[in-house]
Amino acid sequence: MERLARLLLFVLHLASFTSVSAEPAGTEVRENNVRATLIAEAMSIEPGEPFWVGLRQQINPGWHTYWRNAGDAGAPTKLHWELPEGFSASDIHWPFPERIPYGPLINFGYHDEVLLLVEITPPERIPEQQVVLAASAEWLVCEEICIPEDADLEIFLPVATTATKDERYRDLFANTRLKLPQQVPIEASAEVREEKISLAIRLPGLEQNRIQRIDYFPFSEDVIDHAAEQEPVFSESGIHISLKPGWDFSSESSLMDGVIVVTEDVGGGLQTAMVVQPTMSAESLEMSLLTAIAFAFLGGMILNLMPCVFPVLSIKILSLIDSSSGSSIRLHGIAYFVGVVASFLVVAIVLLVLRAAGEQIGWGFQLQSPMIVALLAYLFVVLGFSLSGFFQIGLSWTGIGDSLTRSSGYLGSFSTGVLASLVAAPCTAPFMGAALGFAVTQSSVTALIVFGALGAGMATPYLALCIT
Repeated sequence: MERLARLLLFVLHLASFTSVSAEPAGTEVRENNVRATLIAEAMSIEPGEPFWVGLRQQINPGWHTYWRNAGDAGAPTKLHWELPEGFSASDIHWPFPERIPYGPLINFGYHDEVLLLVEITPPERIPEQQVVLAASAEWLVCEEICIPEDADLEIFLPVATTATKDERYRDLFANTRLKLPQQVPIEASAEVREEKISLAIRLPGLEQNRIQRIDYFPFSEDVIDHAAEQEPVFSESGIHISLKPGWDFSSESSLMDGVIVVTEDVGGGLQTAMVVQPTMSAESLEMSLLTAIAFAFLGGMILNLMPCVFPVLSIKILSLIDSSSGSSIRLHGIAYFVGVVASFLVVAIVLLVLRAAGEQIGWGFQLQSPMIVALLAYLFVVLGFSLSGFFQIGLSWTGIGDSLTRSSGYLGSFSTGVLASLVAAPCTAPFMGAALGFAVTQSSVTALIVFGALGAGMATPYLALCIT
């Protein structure tokens, strides 16, 4: 009898152990502002049958994390997976975000709680009775300041002949799927009109009196001005949204794919999100490369007549004449031409480097660095003392430009070209604004060509004078 009782206790203990291990177990990491958990929709998985998992972020009140396009500042959540052999993970399926104002900026992200879904595909054969899915998560969480956080997460899932759902997270997964943008065939187009992007979306039958608001969230960064007001206009065929172009917008290369969120005055605000892939209309091409080159060249020539340049025309001409003794004035004209063009190319390279840095760290992120803020503060203190007369900066260097331009030989002509470019820098001639705006939104090669044309236009009159 005693042996039977012990055997019964052993069987009950074994059954309880089996039932506990049959439930998926995962780690939960609590950071300062976000509690992160890796959860699965399935209680157990079946070989060869895809299933869904999610990174659950429970965010402190007032703080937010970011969508795939963070908006004016921020960074999206990233997941780095460590999966068993034969398993694969999809990209994150992002619920539609909300517009989050931050001073003059607008960010795209989430408050309170969000579940970022990922589809996992297992192999046809799984020898283990239990698998471990591990992921390293990184996110940026912001309120008045931004704090990067991370977590190493994992979840243990039993393997069974038939997959079963985990009822604990049924509603959470279902509600998240309602916020996933729908992949429906929607006809959409975009064109540039009067310095605005007109986004046309064909949605016949849309009842305007039921619409509270319409929001457009582009997938690509900086193709629109996120903080600018989005102005929808309704028609029988659908809606037209007027958007302000962003600094990185190009009518030739930018993709306007994104998400449209329609909020209706139904049941406290029914929201429907749809993916749109607008085609850029041919009429919307702002400027061709040849047109930009022509405008830049013409603007460079007119630049010589600007108030900050014209007074020094006689000095430059005399410099060219003086430097011609003992050598061909034509070669001195070419040296001056090279000096001007090289100076504008250097300016273009600096702008391209700054643009590349802005794409990597986001607009305004440099001012979140304590080192940068401290250096700027010290710089303005030094400049304040200098302007107050305590000391003067740069007196020993003021004669360098004059001595170089007065030096004999081709170096003097080249230096005159460089100095002329520096003097002309504060001026903006007609036609230059459109050409330079086009240049900084194009590829590096195109930008260098346009800036080179600007310098060539400025130097050509003097080269022609030397030749004739």
